Amino acid sequence: MHSLRVKIAAITALAIVASFATFFGLSLLTIGGNVERESVEKMHLLSENARQSLDDSLDSIAQSVEMSARLATDSLDGVTLVECGFDKEPQDRTPEQAKRLDVYLRDRSAQIRNSTRSFADYTKDVVSFVYCVSPDIGDPDLGFFYTRIGKAGFEERTSPDARKLDPADKDHNAWYFTPIERGGPSWVGPYKSRPLDDALFESYFTPIYKAGTFIGVLGMGVPLETLISKIRSIDVYETGFACLLDAQGNILYHPSMEANATTDFLTHEIMDTFANERDSGDRLLRYQKNGELWQLSFSTLSNGMRLAVCAPVGEITESWRHLSTSIAFVAALFLMLFIPGALIAMREVSKPLQRLSFAAQELAAGDYDVELDYEGQDEVGVLTASFKRMRDDLRAYISDLNSRAYVDALTHVKNQGSFELYSDRLNDAIRDMASNDEPLFALVMFDCNKLKDINDQYGHECGDVYLQTASRLICQIYAHSPVFRVGGDEFVVLLQDRDYENREQLLAEFDSSKDEVNARTSNRWQQVDIAKGMATYRCGEDSTVEEVLRRADVRMYEDKRRGSGTVR
Repeated sequence: MHSLRVKIAAITALAIVASFATFFGLSLLTIGGNVERESVEKMHLLSENARQSLDDSLDSIAQSVEMSARLATDSLDGVTLVECGFDKEPQDRTPEQAKRLDVYLRDRSAQIRNSTRSFADYTKDVVSFVYCVSPDIGDPDLGFFYTRIGKAGFEERTSPDARKLDPADKDHNAWYFTPIERGGPSWVGPYKSRPLDDALFESYFTPIYKAGTFIGVLGMGVPLETLISKIRSIDVYETGFACLLDAQGNILYHPSMEANATTDFLTHEIMDTFANERDSGDRLLRYQKNGELWQLSFSTLSNGMRLAVCAPVGEITESWRHLSTSIAFVAALFLMLFIPGALIAMREVSKPLQRLSFAAQELAAGDYDVELDYEGQDEVGVLTASFKRMRDDLRAYISDLNSRAYVDALTHVKNQGSFELYSDRLNDAIRDMASNDEPLFALVMFDCNKLKDINDQYGHECGDVYLQTASRLICQIYAHSPVFRVGGDEFVVLLQDRDYENREQLLAEFDSSKDEVNARTSNRWQQVDIAKGMATYRCGEDSTVEEVLRRADVRMYEDKRRGSGTVR
């Protein structure tokens, strides 16, 4: 016959196995709960990294255009232009003014061309730059148009003639009219460039004004295909992809769909997010594609386009699935090794140990008052005594945790969580009123006025003193009732029994005590300025505590508006 020490060792081994299985089971649940959040973070990081790469190119183009436009504006002398009559209609200029203006603008145009070309030469992805002069200022050849598509360097093309541009033809002429309509620098596109065989372009243009008069537009362009080629190179897991859409959600590029086709992922939820947000952020956006669940994340480029990255959920969570499979395999292996031996040992366990096992189950279920009455001097007796101490320590520890969980750290009164527990009990009593006595209670709502002013003027430490002073006064008056801090500057008192019967008197005492506190100091943060309102439960009218609280809250705000007095 083995000693109890051996038998307890067997039970301990079984407990270890159970703990091991529980640990891994909880680990799986915990990790599983984080999978969606981590998948969102991964996809958002992919879209943000891709956006940053594209924005680096777009921002450099915008910066080059704005610097070129600044130099162009600075190169024009407003006084000289006015002397040349540029602020007049062409037919109102004298021949001498028209001639001087033409000579002056041609000279400045050469300077603008040289500075713009210098910026374009060193700006990545730029293949064209344009300066189109207003027809009210001068001839079209005062402007310029350069491109280097298929060339080593920029070559001059015929300057566009603004007189021939039709504002209704948005597909071709948005580059000229959009920045004028918006009154400032603008990304324009995609639009078709007629001089470049209707190739789709995305360009940055800015209108140029001098002395309040429109001179023309200046801008640089990049082929849409250049942006698309960058997007094609983005790796999104194994079978995922990146695509480009305009601000309205229309497809500009999709690896398996034509431009402007109906997307396979823009569900109502995703469309709403596209319409209202600049990026998907921490939102979980998923859709079905060919029977497979996919996940999407998007970011907004600096030109207003939307970059979306999509990947099958299975690929995103593949590492989690491998980990969960490994954990399950290891747990099953250990259980298969330990369970047979544990069952054999359990057959030999004595009756006192069975009682101890029962007590352990009760304790695990949360019963910290379970009886442990074995007084033997053997190993089980020693274990029972130790178990009693552990039970008592755990009960004290749980009690301490509960007190911390339901007590406000600043004022040391009960907190919002505690108020919800009290409310649940009262709601149960209201529902069971048919079989029990009618619940009698009242709620007093307090709001500390001007807490923000005190925080702003004297600092948050004084604001804390202000809240603590208010809390102490409330607790002093309502010494027999639970006090709750339910917001930053709000307190609620639940009146029952004696305080319920004396509720009117207590309100009056509160006002007089408040005046006494305020009279003792001139420091605003050590005084009490509180609006209050009380509501009493009405049997047959109120179905929940929340209805009583809302009524008290309304009366408190009426009191706040009056600035003094109490609404009852």
